[in-house]
Amino acid sequence: MSQSNNFDPALKQVVNVITDGQPNVCCDTISHCGSSCDLLSAENNSIDARNYLLSNLQLTPKDDRITCEFIGNDSVFRDWIKDQIVWPQPGKIAKPYPSDSGWVRMVQSYQEVEEAIQEKVRISVPTPKSAEKTLSKNSDSVQVGNDEARSIGDYGSTIAVNNLEIEKNQDSGECNSCNKSNLEKIKIGDRKALASDDAIGTNSVKVVTNQQ
Repeated sequence: MSQSNNFDPALKQVVNVITDGQPNVCCDTISHCGSSCDLLSAENNSIDARNYLLSNLQLTPKDDRITCEFIGNDSVFRDWIKDQIVWPQPGKIAKPYPSDSGWVRMVQSYQEVEEAIQEKVRISVPTPKSAEKTLSKNSDSVQVGNDEARSIGDYGSTIAVNNLEIEKNQDSGECNSCNKSNLEKIKIGDRKALASDDAIGTNSVKVVTNQQ
C-alpha cells in the first residue's frame, strides 16, 4: 500500500480487517504468508504484522484507524483482536462506534459484513459539508427634493434651466463563493420648470447607473 501512487500519510487512513477465527498461519512481513503454526506463534506474528503496518503506513492516532469485522461468536478471540490488533488502543467493541480508538464489531453473516463496512465508511469518512456562501452586499440610496426653474420675460432673453444628472457605479468586487447583492434606490421628487410669455424654461433629468 505504501508503494501506491495514491499513498499519502497526510491523508486519513482506515485499515479494515475481516476475520472468521483465530490466526493459524505465520507470515513473513516482507513476503507472502507462510505455513501453519501454533496459536501463540500466529498471534505474535499477527501483532508484529500490525506493528509493521503502523510503521510503514505512518499511521497517526489522531486521524487514522485500524478496525475489524469478526464473523462469529467467539468472544475470547474477539477480545484479543480488541486488545491487540485494532488501533488506536484501547480498542472498543462496536456498536456504538468510538471516535478516538479502534474497534471490533461482531457480525453473523457475510451479508452483514457488507453492511458493516458500508456503515464504517459513512462513519469514518463523513460527507463534506457544503461551503457556506457569504453575502457581498452593496446598498446605496439617492433622493432629490423639489427643484424649480422659473423664467419670466421675452423669448430668448431669459432662460431658466434646471438640469439634474446622476451617475452611480456599484461594484461589490470579486466573489468566488458568495452571493452578491446590489441594492440601489433612486428617488427624484417634483421638479418644475416654469416659463411666462416668450421665456424659455428647461427641466432635464439624466440618471446613469451601473451595477457589477
